[in-house]
Amino acid sequence: FSKQMRAKFGISRFSIRGRLILLALSLLAVLATTVAYLTEELASDSDVLRTQAQVAEQLKIAGQAERHFGDFKYWLEEFAVSLLDESQGRASIAQREFEGDLKVLSTVDAVGAARIKAELAELQRLSLEATEAYGNNQPALGNTLMAQSRDHVRRVDQDLSLVVDQLENRAMAARDTAVQRASAAVKIALVAGLAAILLAVVLLILILRSIVQPLRRLEQAMVLISRGELKQPVTATGNDEISAMTHTLEQFRLTLLDRERLEHERTEAESAVARAKLQLQE
Repeated sequence: FSKQMRAKFGISRFSIRGRLILLALSLLAVLATTVAYLTEELASDSDVLRTQAQVAEQLKIAGQAERHFGDFKYWLEEFAVSLLDESQGRASIAQREFEGDLKVLSTVDAVGAARIKAELAELQRLSLEATEAYGNNQPALGNTLMAQSRDHVRRVDQDLSLVVDQLENRAMAARDTAVQRASAAVKIALVAGLAAILLAVVLLILILRSIVQPLRRLEQAMVLISRGELKQPVTATGNDEISAMTHTLEQFRLTLLDRERLEHERTEAESAVARAKLQLQE
């Protein structure tokens, strides 16, 4: 019964060529799955890399913003004290550059950028009022206004530091994500490779067993037939080429049995004829 079940549902129901094709297709399926997974992971890693590049660019803008704001507050304070047109012009240039940086940084922290703009406007207002006070020969009032403006300068510096910290945290998170995904992809690729090797070994063992064992039985049957031992039937399991050879050998065994039976009947008939002749002569 077990042999019949193996013949019906086992690998021996396939031809030898079919078994080899099954082995090749199984390995190709594992390879295709692995390649598809790695391709998807590479696409995801590309997204992470783009995020890292974007954050790096934003960090660069944040650094420029700190530098431009440093120039702006320096030239603004210089203009308030000296009333030089050159200082006012340099302050205006630094302000425009800083506002351009804030426009980019607003995509990172819109609330923080709006708060910085408000502090910047208040800083500029106090500085202009201090400039007018100095121009009107009111140094005490000018100093008071400049001291108030410095409070806004500190707040802007703090807000810029918060934006930079936020971007640095994003950069580290993106880096950690990329490292984790790359590590996971390597592990899964290794597991898939080992699984493919294991699958290949298992299928190869099954295929070899499905070929070697029937060949061994066929060889034993041929040895028995060559010795004249024809009572043991030659059974075949499966539908492959070896089974066809086994069926052919079984037909050959049955033919030899028929010839042996006919030879035995002929000998008995000749013996009966000889006995009949002896009886007639008596």
